[in-house]
Amino acid sequence: MKSFIVTAGLILLLGTAQAQKRLTAVVTSKGTVVEHKVTSGESLLYLSNKYGISLSTLARANGLKTNQDIRIGQLIRVPVTAANLNTKSRKGIPVYYEAGAKDNLTTISRKFNRVDIKTLKSWNKLRKDVVSKGQDLLVGYMTDNAAKKEEDKKETAATNSGADIKAGKKVTATSAVNIRKGAGTDKAVVGTVQKDEVVTVTRRVNSEWAEIRTADGKKGYMAAQFLEPAASQPEEEKSTAKSGSDLKAGTKVTVSSAVNIRKGPGTDQPVVGRLEKDEVVTVTRRINDEWTAIRTADGKKGYMASQFLETADRAVTETREVPKTAAAKNSGKKVKAATDTYINIRKGPGTDQPVVGQAQKDELLTLIRRVNDEWSVVRTGDGTEGYAASQYLVDPSVEPAPPVAKKEQPAARAEKQMAITGTGINIRKGPGTNEPVVGRAESNEIVTVTRDVNSEWAAVRTGEGVTGYIASRFLGPVGSNNVAEAAPEETAVAKTESKKQPRTKTEAPVSSAPVAETAPPAVGFDESGYFKTAYDTQTGAAATKDRSVHAGVFKTDKGWDDGKYYMLIDGIPSGTIVKLSNPNANTSVYAKVLGDIKSLKQKKGPAARISDAAATALRINAGDFDVVVTH
Repeated sequence: MKSFIVTAGLILLLGTAQAQKRLTAVVTSKGTVVEHKVTSGESLLYLSNKYGISLSTLARANGLKTNQDIRIGQLIRVPVTAANLNTKSRKGIPVYYEAGAKDNLTTISRKFNRVDIKTLKSWNKLRKDVVSKGQDLLVGYMTDNAAKKEEDKKETAATNSGADIKAGKKVTATSAVNIRKGAGTDKAVVGTVQKDEVVTVTRRVNSEWAEIRTADGKKGYMAAQFLEPAASQPEEEKSTAKSGSDLKAGTKVTVSSAVNIRKGPGTDQPVVGRLEKDEVVTVTRRINDEWTAIRTADGKKGYMASQFLETADRAVTETREVPKTAAAKNSGKKVKAATDTYINIRKGPGTDQPVVGQAQKDELLTLIRRVNDEWSVVRTGDGTEGYAASQYLVDPSVEPAPPVAKKEQPAARAEKQMAITGTGINIRKGPGTNEPVVGRAESNEIVTVTRDVNSEWAAVRTGEGVTGYIASRFLGPVGSNNVAEAAPEETAVAKTESKKQPRTKTEAPVSSAPVAETAPPAVGFDESGYFKTAYDTQTGAAATKDRSVHAGVFKTDKGWDDGKYYMLIDGIPSGTIVKLSNPNANTSVYAKVLGDIKSLKQKKGPAARISDAAATALRINAGDFDVVVTH
């Protein structure tokens, strides 16, 4: 009896081992899968690598999360794909399929990557194409990367002997590899080492794992198969790498090209900044031959590819040779804008930073801080602070001071009276549509232009003392019919009475955002619109009618460059070309009707909407307005 039990047990063990050497294929509504029975030490990640399928696909096929644990004995369904099922040769784990009542060799071939029928007959020793229900058929061989890795490990273990990788040795990583909390793939990842990064072996755990320490002091465990002695680095790579004496901690270096600053030493790390060519930075730590930890002049820290760094001695010398083109370095000193036109003042130290203001030729600025040899923080006379290129800032004492008369009455800086040519024009805190609104100016209101910032913006002061910036295209000469030509007291009364008048129902405010000021169109651009010719052809000699409507805007990228303006309105067929007029500014454009306003399903709102480009061309800068429609 005892002998029988032992024998039966042996038979059972052999049966289990045999079962592990083959897989059963199952056809589901979502496709064909093989069923793998989980054994000790296996995880979803292990199985995804073993069978050559992505972790997310494997998890989804089993209704699991990618980081979810699986239990011993659990059946995991592995999708069968063209990539992981070999139907050409006997390489991998054999996959068997139990034939159904309606199966034949043709239908089975289609289910398994169209395996050749002759191959199926050969593998299963069949003479005919007919198969029986319940018959087990060999249909292919599943990828087994785990078996291949075991072979690779044996080969690697032979190469990486204890004599090569032992405590105290400098070694390099042969590829990007995880640093783990313990010696095993089931241990938590605590860091990553990049390809060719040099680490120190602190202890050889066994033939598969080594305890290491990175250059920045991080400790952990790495698979020994990804380590090789540092001396085995190719000589040609060494000769092209920058030596430690060139890029060592504390050294000032220059950037040889525009390059990214990254959060960590690798191109897969997020970008935290950008440096321009010839900008000077400080090396804080040399990571390896490919990456260097740096600190910029304004204190930003990160990692840069070493190949784009070179010693800064030459650049510093050249800068010292041209002191007249650099600003005085002492904070609080006055500097002058040395330019024939104007210089931009930016939000940050770089030409890719947004412009927050401008300084005109010979304008005096206050130097707040010298960032580096290329950029300085300055403040204009009206309080705008930002970054200006140092090369355009000079000490006013370098040149003789201009005569007082010229200072008092410079032609370009004289104050002048201008009239507002639009309705509800925004007055902004700075010269840009991203600046906050500090006030509004109405049609024909007279303002004082204190300074022309550039071709697009002017600094103004209203009659009520509000100061700010207005888009220059909304400023025109003062005409004889302007209300503001009257005495200041009369103007104030007129404004007060106008504000007290109640709105009619058609003038109810709408929720549409104001149209943003935009750059003026290109020279020669016909602001009346792309559809002008079509309007003339459409109307011909036919009589037209005018209709005044209360309108709002809708946003679109059309019309800004090509003059293709559009409108939504009830009562006019889609496709009709109409003429839109703004009586307040004496402007008109031509637009195409896209549809009715009812399609927007708005509870309350204007009777029509026009594209924001059309509103800008009409010199309208309000959320709601009256416009005349002619068709």
